[in-house]
Amino acid sequence: MKEALISIMRQEQEALEARIAEERRREAPDDMRLDAMREEATDLQRQLERYED
Repeated sequence: MKEALISIMRQEQEALEARIAEERRREAPDDMRLDAMREEATDLQRQLERYED
């Protein structure tokens, strides 16, 4: 069960990183959106670090 949760969180983080990269490539990236996505990515990373220990 724990491994499944970690896997889902990793997939979500990868998808979020892809969305961040896509937003950055836009002609006029939305800074507020980027900040929110970066914050979410950081939260996911912290959760992953906690569960992987």
